Amino acid sequence: MIALDLGDLPPQVARRIPLTTWFRFRRAVEHTSTVLLAVERQSIAGSCSSLLIKLGLIKLGLTKLGMSERLIRADVPTHAQLLTGVEITAELARSRLDRKPVRSAEITFASQTAWAG
Repeated sequence: MIALDLGDLPPQVARRIPLTTWFRFRRAVEHTSTVLLAVERQSIAGSCSSLLIKLGLIKLGLTKLGMSERLIRADVPTHAQLLTGVEITAELARSRLDRKPVRSAEITFASQTAWAG
């Protein structure tokens, strides 16, 4: 798997990647067992992508480090947090792999850490 994380880039900056570059990426992995995963805020690979999956956040569970039910330690930075759970939706928006017309399929995933209440 090759993962290309463009999620932090503003969409106008990510759109500067030429379409020919995306076609070159696709051709490089086309007849291999390699997956090229591009994480983007908006679809920028266009017709070069085989699948377009839209993710949406439903619920995010965060706990500050050093917190108990009644006591917050002063020596722990306020930005220090642990992910305790997440609930997301995933929707198949487009697929080049199917010969049939695209049908929107949506599923919800939830995860929680083993030690989280």
